[in-house]
Amino acid sequence: MESSFQLLCSNYRECSVAAKFCQKLAQQRGDLYSFAFFNVYGALSLLHQGVWREMRLSLATALAMTERNANRLSGPSRLMVAWLHAEALDFEGVTKRCAGALDQTLENPMTYLLGRLGRVLLAKACLGLHDYPRAFALLDDVTNRIEVDDVIMESVFYPYYFHNLCEYWLAVGDLPRAREQATRLYNITAPPPERTYLALAHRFLAKIALAEGDLEEAKAQLSRAIAIVEQAELPLAAWRVYATAAHFHEGLGERAKAAEFQRRSGKVIQTLAANFDQDDPLRSSLLTGFAAEIRR
Repeated sequence: MESSFQLLCSNYRECSVAAKFCQKLAQQRGDLYSFAFFNVYGALSLLHQGVWREMRLSLATALAMTERNANRLSGPSRLMVAWLHAEALDFEGVTKRCAGALDQTLENPMTYLLGRLGRVLLAKACLGLHDYPRAFALLDDVTNRIEVDDVIMESVFYPYYFHNLCEYWLAVGDLPRAREQATRLYNITAPPPERTYLALAHRFLAKIALAEGDLEEAKAQLSRAIAIVEQAELPLAAWRVYATAAHFHEGLGERAKAAEFQRRSGKVIQTLAANFDQDDPLRSSLLTGFAAEIRR
C-alpha cells in the first residue's frame, strides 16, 4: 500500500524504498508473484526518476529469477522494459518487446490487468511511428474494455493511458477531444498530486490553446507546467515541457527565451542519456529521437 500510494503521489524515491523492502520479503518467502508485482512498482519509480541504469539492472534480476522459476511471471518485467524503450524513444523496440510480453501477460490471470498496459504501450509506439489508425485501434480497445466491459485498469497506469489518448487526438487534429482527455488527465493527477503527468496535462492544454490561437491561455498553462517541473525531479515531464516552451517563445520571436528553454530541455535529455554507455542503442535512439522531435 505504501509503494502504491507513493507512486500515485509522484514520490518516486519513497516508492522505490517501499518496493525494494516488499521485494526482499517476497524473496525470503519464495513468493515469485509478489516479487514480480512489486518489481513493477520499483521499476516505475526508477523510470520516472530517470534512474534508468538501475532500473535496467533491477529488471534483469527479476527476469532472470522469473524465467528460471516461473516463466509466466516474466510478462510484467518485460512490459517495464518496453516502457523504458518508449521513454528512450525507441518505438520499434517497444513493438518488438511489448507483443511477446503482452501475450504472456494475458495468459496469466494474476497479471491480467497488465494486459491493458501492454496495449497502451503498443499505442504509444504507434504514435511515435505515426501509425495513427493502429494507435487508435489499441486505445479504443482499452477504452471499450474499461467503459463497456467494466474491466478496470491498475490505478497507477491511468495517467499514462489518458496521456496517450490526449496525444492521439492532438496528433490527428481533433482539438475538442484532445482537450477532453487533457482535462481528464488533469482531474486524476491534480488531487494526489502526480506531478509528472500533472505537468504534462498543463503542457497538453497549452499546446491545444496554442493550436486554437489563444496565446494567453497557452502561456498560463505553460507557466503552470514549468513551475511544477522546476520544483521536483521530473525528467520525463521536464524535457517535454521545456521543449514546448521553447517552441512557444520561438513562435513569438523571443529567441533568447526559446534558446534558454531549448538548453534546459537538452540538458535533461543529456542527463537521461548518461544512463547508457556510448555504444548503447538506447542512447542513440534517445538522442536521435529528441533531435527529431525538436525539428518536428
